[in-house]
Amino acid sequence: MMAEDIARPIETLDPKKKLLPYWPCYQSYFSIFDSNAAQIGLIENETLRTSLVRTFMLAKRLIDQYQNYNRIEDKMTVRASQPLGIPADTTYARHAGAFALVATYQSLKTSVEQSRNLLDAELGLKKQPLPFIDSPGAAENES
Repeated sequence: MMAEDIARPIETLDPKKKLLPYWPCYQSYFSIFDSNAAQIGLIENETLRTSLVRTFMLAKRLIDQYQNYNRIEDKMTVRASQPLGIPADTTYARHAGAFALVATYQSLKTSVEQSRNLLDAELGLKKQPLPFIDSPGAAENES
């Protein structure tokens, strides 16, 4: 769901349009992390522990930023029908929000890859391809 709903529009964002689709992200996506956060502190591998926490913090930031982006979009929809239209600062906030989302998404993508590699190494697992993290060529090379 995340790959189709969020990753594809961010990966294909046209910098000239600076628009992302409305994404209703108002559920609790991190209940498992939140309820087990204390257990993550017990992971002996400090690099893995830090990477996992960073990954979840970036994921939460991405959701928070998208919720803010949605609020700006809601304001713009309401103001578009008003006589004075949409103020320039609101348009700027939408564009800045889109670029902030892209930056957080790219950081999250890197962090997910690092956490996955560290976790796979720690557990002795074979790398499994992930959408939007691994290119199709990388997945074929792992086979």
